[in-house]
Amino acid sequence: MRSQEMTKKQLISELEQLRQRNAELEKLEYDHKRAEEKLRIYQEQLRSLALELLLTEERERRRIANDIHDSISQNLAISKIELDELRRSISSSLLERHLNKISGLISQTIQQIRSMTFELSPPVLYGIGLEAAIEYLAKRMQKQFGIHIHFTDDKQSKELNEDLRILVYRAVQELLFNVVKHAQTEKVRVSIVRDCDDIKICVEDDGIGFDIAEIDPYMHRAGRFGLFSIKKRLQHLNGRFEIVSEPGRGTQVTLIVPLEQHAQIATS
Repeated sequence: MRSQEMTKKQLISELEQLRQRNAELEKLEYDHKRAEEKLRIYQEQLRSLALELLLTEERERRRIANDIHDSISQNLAISKIELDELRRSISSSLLERHLNKISGLISQTIQQIRSMTFELSPPVLYGIGLEAAIEYLAKRMQKQFGIHIHFTDDKQSKELNEDLRILVYRAVQELLFNVVKHAQTEKVRVSIVRDCDDIKICVEDDGIGFDIAEIDPYMHRAGRFGLFSIKKRLQHLNGRFEIVSEPGRGTQVTLIVPLEQHAQIATS
């Protein structure tokens, strides 16, 4: 009888221990889920801050570019006009040669300033739109790096607000720089199309390609605003990022972004 009572007490004790352990496990699981949720919220806030920082940087770039254009560039243009008027009014060949040289230097400086302001903040992006800005970017990079960039646009309306245009433009710019740095090719195709409520931008090359299994290392090697950052920013805009590549068979990167009425930029 006493043995049965001891066995019963042991069973009760073991059951109580099991209940305590189960309660502890449930608490650990709850704490783990809370920690995961806090981490997710923290990561989302970091992405929002990074996005806002990028947009703030772009606004400052635009302000500086406008200041350079409105002051330095215009003053140089006026100086060149005045100098050319003076050159036409003199009769000394020696003085004319010096003035021609100075006029040429001013023209060169004006061109350099135009290039600088475009790199800082392309005015065509704000004045005309994303498609025109990317086409102009392709022409500039083709001339600068000696690669052939074939650009196509389906000519459909693509409503993107200013912030979205900036983010997409910078993403395409980085993709083209990646081609120049990594692809080892002289041919690139860039296309922009509207697909229902999305805009799809495809950057495709016939270069050396890479193994998709090594996508994460490749992303991190791509640079400060590389593929990894582009992917995260697109996710933050409810967009998508697709890569098709094989060693020796080129790379195709597609950016898919919701149009203005469906896309939201969270900055808080």
